[in-house]
Amino acid sequence: MSEETYKIYPTPDLDSPTGVYIPNNLEEAIVELERMIPVPLKLKLEIDAIAKYHLSLGLWLRNNWCLGQNNNLVQYFVNYGASSQADTISTLLLTLYQRYLQRPLADAEENLTDVDLFKFVNETYRRLIGCDRATLWILDSLKNELVTKVNLPEKAQDIRIPTNASYMGKVLESCESLNLPFDFYFYHNSENIKQLDLKLGYRHCSILVMPVQETDGTIMGVIQLINKKKPSVFSSYDPANYPQPPECWQASFTKDDITLLERRNQQLVTLLNRY
Repeated sequence: MSEETYKIYPTPDLDSPTGVYIPNNLEEAIVELERMIPVPLKLKLEIDAIAKYHLSLGLWLRNNWCLGQNNNLVQYFVNYGASSQADTISTLLLTLYQRYLQRPLADAEENLTDVDLFKFVNETYRRLIGCDRATLWILDSLKNELVTKVNLPEKAQDIRIPTNASYMGKVLESCESLNLPFDFYFYHNSENIKQLDLKLGYRHCSILVMPVQETDGTIMGVIQLINKKKPSVFSSYDPANYPQPPECWQASFTKDDITLLERRNQQLVTLLNRY
């Protein structure tokens, strides 16, 4: 890996001695690595020997996360019995991140409610791919509907749509991914979503819909991702600027995104079959 080949996008932090955010523990480190590492590099990190990154990404972590000092992140690992040496901590970080990449859905708790399961999957995919929204929709074949679950202030609620609705219906029918790049509003059949955006104060810029399939090809549902995030740090979307697309969402989902999701399909199927 080289910085010329894979540019990373750490979170700025003016109060940090290195000018970038330094996590305090493993959970925060995983979230930050997810945010700052581009998908093409994630694909390589998932399968490469971690030693390959010792003088590249590992060196960046040692220097920019101050792993040679006794900060909160180093102390976190020391408290679990690790050496305080910077080389050791950077290797641990990359090894544990690799394990996360290989099985991002493995940390789901055994007794999640239906709503929490959907929330866990959606948040995992949103972080993994780097998009604004991710929604799992499960096929209810008896009612010919797709259903997702949300936790409203009053109670948990199902949201249902017909299986032939919008782009998700096309994916159910074809069993193939559908990638609508930026700018989605240029598509001739985007009018319904434009009206919905205007009503809800949102702006669709790119969409990726992928089937969730068992090994025999049976469709369990689809995963819908909306608005691939442009790397780096930008201002949040301001609905007052509608219909102008915000800089942060002027990006498209890629073949690498699809590959990363396809590698997670069986994990997702296994998780859903537990509930």
